Amino acid sequence: MVLERRVRAAAVRASGESEFVELLVADGLRAQARQDPTGVEAIGYMVALERDDCRWYGGGSLAKDLSLPRLRDAWSDVRAGGS
Repeated sequence: MVLERRVRAAAVRASGESEFVELLVADGLRAQARQDPTGVEAIGYMVALERDDCRWYGGGSLAKDLSLPRLRDAWSDVRAGGS
């Protein structure tokens, strides 16, 4: 899926959430955070192709390793010097 490849490319290049969103937007994708019930913390995200604004996909629905918790784990591993 084209969307999965583009999201994965942004995730690999990013060092954290804000850079990830910047890369998604720079690639012409739409991105939106899913907030916890209090509206304080992002618990996920959704993306859509700009031309297909009615079809939003959650990161975890694209691939399990693209869910926000998994991406956070991967980014923290990189910052900690892990593999």
